Amino acid sequence: LIKKLRKQWYQRRVREAFLNWTHVKALRLFTESVLRYGLPATFMTAILEPNKKSEKKLREKLFAMYGTLDKNASDSTDLGDIPAMFLTGDYYPYVYFDINTAFVENVRDF
Repeated sequence: LIKKLRKQWYQRRVREAFLNWTHVKALRLFTESVLRYGLPATFMTAILEPNKKSEKKLREKLFAMYGTLDKNASDSTDLGDIPAMFLTGDYYPYVYFDINTAFVENVRDF
C-alpha cells in the first residue's frame, strides 16, 4: 500500500512540475517574442512534434513562411547583435524552444 501511494504521489508531482515547466516556457516565448519583434505582441503559438525524417522539411517551410520577419536569421550576423534574451543554440526567424518530454513518459514506469 505504501509503495502504491508513493508511486501516485510521485506521478502527481511530476505532472505538476511538467505543467509548471510548460508555463515557464510560455512566459519565455512571450518575452522572447516581445524582445525580437516589439510591441504590440501579436503572434501565434504552436506546438509541433515532427518525426525525425520530416524535421528538416518543416524547418524549411517555417523559414519560407516567417523568413521575412527577421533578417538576422539569414545573414551571417554576429549573434551578439540579435535582440534576444534567451539565445541558445541555433537562431531562426521565429521563436523556437525545444521541449524534452522523455521524463514524463518514464513516470508511468516508476
